[in-house]
Amino acid sequence: MNNQLSKVLIIGAGHNDIGREGQHDAAVTQIGSAIRKLGIAVILVDNNPFSVAAENNFADKVYIEPLTVGAITKIIQAEQPDGLIPSLGGIQAVNLIQGLIRNNVLKNNQTRLLQWDAALIDLVVNPALMSNRLKDLSQPVIASQVVANQAEADQVVRTVGFPVIVKSVAPRIEASRRLCEDEEDFQQALANGFKLSATKQCIVEQSIVGYKEIEFIGVRDHKGTALLVAGMENFDPVGIHSADSIVFVPTQTITDQEYQQFRSANLKIMQALHIVGACHVQFAV
Repeated sequence: MNNQLSKVLIIGAGHNDIGREGQHDAAVTQIGSAIRKLGIAVILVDNNPFSVAAENNFADKVYIEPLTVGAITKIIQAEQPDGLIPSLGGIQAVNLIQGLIRNNVLKNNQTRLLQWDAALIDLVVNPALMSNRLKDLSQPVIASQVVANQAEADQVVRTVGFPVIVKSVAPRIEASRRLCEDEEDFQQALANGFKLSATKQCIVEQSIVGYKEIEFIGVRDHKGTALLVAGMENFDPVGIHSADSIVFVPTQTITDQEYQQFRSANLKIMQALHIVGACHVQFAV
């Protein structure tokens, strides 16, 4: 691949806190450094001058700019990168890349989208589409529905009951999901979710807080060769963010039958979505 690429653009995801490193920021630093060692120039754009990636000096050029479609477009036009990596900047970067694709910015500047294709970008941005795709693959998913107003949301609650999870569709900024135990929580979460959503929509889904949380990570190349890297088990149940929990590798309490079921699901999802690189799937038992 390094014979075909001379310059790659990475959209960073550094926290806007001095001295604080997040998983996305660490990944940008590690992957960016590895690409640079292949002799490929790295262009990094981040909106935080204090991010670990921006300070790490692996990039040939660093842009500290607002993370908007307009700003990224100007950088692509000026730098003419051969490729753009979509998987390092979190959901904010994926939303930006979807905007770049729709505005033909990548096409007009001969910048290739690496790892993923446009169809996968649309799935990642829209959880409802992803849910339907997983159903097509016969994978069990949480009952959920996209809603555009309070009346539609109330109908979902009448079907699945409290507690429910509310999250924004295509949020303009990084937005966390919210657990709602009652009507007051629900109305507040919806109001905030509609405000943050680029499409003025929210997803309301049944809560599985308290279930056992299992994580499987696989990796796949562009030829379709895939393997399982690890199966992991969270010490805390669903509802505690996995980044705040102790995680055991290998898994501790699931049966071999369950383990093989999760392994098969991970590999099947990677192949069906044509993912190149790592694929991290979380399961609730």
